[in-house]
Amino acid sequence: EVFPITQSWKFEQSGDDLGTAWKETLFNDSGWAQGPALLYVEDSSSVSPRNPPLILGSITYYFRTGFDFSGDPANAALQFSPQVDDGAVFYLNGEEFYRLGMNDGVVTNGTFAGRSVGNASLEGPFTVPVNNLVVGENVLAVEVHQTGTGSSDVVFGMTLSTIDEYVPS
Repeated sequence: EVFPITQSWKFEQSGDDLGTAWKETLFNDSGWAQGPALLYVEDSSSVSPRNPPLILGSITYYFRTGFDFSGDPANAALQFSPQVDDGAVFYLNGEEFYRLGMNDGVVTNGTFAGRSVGNASLEGPFTVPVNNLVVGENVLAVEVHQTGTGSSDVVFGMTLSTIDEYVPS
């Protein structure tokens, strides 16, 4: 396991439009709040573990964390299992690699999720393409989107795991 559901994330929840720079590896997130997942506003007891609560009112919430990779990226296989309410776009070292509950096309901080989640639960596992994985420090960035302006909850967390290294044939 690269990291558990309780991984610590830096997060930004002001509702400000951060453009696209926030997902880049060298982005300065030193002023962001930080805490272990699950990061949430949710009444359902199915959301666990509960860690720092978020503040409702934004359409988009931004999350960043780092992890060290010491293997051979060419022989790596990663998978992740997210817990998201409502939709999310996932980036590895600045490059989008997965959308969950988000429609195709350009995503901005005003883009609504394409699905509504009643009670967030762990989904996946999904494969992480490793073409952008590097030896050393890697940055995962995730933007979580609400289905509308009146959403009563937001949830984010995820696990990241290695699959047994494989040898290409």
